[in-house]
Amino acid sequence: MKKIFIIWLLTSSIIFAQSNTESKILAQNANYQYTQAHFNKSLRFVEFLIGTTLQESDKQQMLQETIQNFNQNAIAVINEVNNIDTQMQQLYQLTDVSQIARIRSALIAQIYINAQQNQQAQQSFIVRMLNKYVPLLAIDTQNLWAFTYKDFEGFVKLMQFNYQLAGQQVQFSQQDLLQLKNLLTQQFYSMTLAQKQYLCSMQTLSDYMINVYAQMTPQQKQQWAAQMQNNQSYTYNQTNNYQNTGKRGSGSNAAAMKIYYDSMMSNHATMMNVFENYDSNRYWEYKY
Repeated sequence: MKKIFIIWLLTSSIIFAQSNTESKILAQNANYQYTQAHFNKSLRFVEFLIGTTLQESDKQQMLQETIQNFNQNAIAVINEVNNIDTQMQQLYQLTDVSQIARIRSALIAQIYINAQQNQQAQQSFIVRMLNKYVPLLAIDTQNLWAFTYKDFEGFVKLMQFNYQLAGQQVQFSQQDLLQLKNLLTQQFYSMTLAQKQYLCSMQTLSDYMINVYAQMTPQQKQQWAAQMQNNQSYTYNQTNNYQNTGKRGSGSNAAAMKIYYDSMMSNHATMMNVFENYDSNRYWEYKY
């Protein structure tokens, strides 16, 4: 009984401390107060978009600029926070990682499109952070797909992960990565919508898939690897045979990157099906 009481006391203290921090007043303008809770809501939205934690210096810059805006127009800032929080609360109700990744890409695309049309928006904090953390490589303005550099990195990370499951170690030089990035960016505009969705979800999906895999039992890991190998054995053999030739000229590099690209894009449906058979509905649980 005493142990239970101590646990309850510790838990209550933590909750009280968090509540006390959230209510901290950061700025006041007439009858309006901007609190830590307001800032945290905006911060969660920004970090959801960039897919990582803001550097401390960027957090401080965000707070400084927000307080300046609040002192000029408190109602507008509070309304913006409320709108952001409403969107995030709706997102928290979603569990399918593909759907969450789709909405994230659409939000990023909308912000970039708005910045292209509005010179003032180009200087906003959120646009500067997107340019810093998730710089744009290609965009579908009609269907709201944004392919960022972090999606490209996720594509490479997931490709190396899949080949590792097949017993192959794939390493890329800086020249390889540049050629692959250029290939993906050029091919983007002729891709199907399904392929664009796959590519523009790569930052979210690759991190989530690798995280899910790390939580699997040894038996589940074996089953996953077997399914991926069975469905992609042809393209694995293609790239393996190519690597064994030992060719590293610029032309051969480009050809190799084309094989890697084809292997990922032609098997994207299989990869998603294998993934969804295991655990694709716990994004927020893994995220936080």
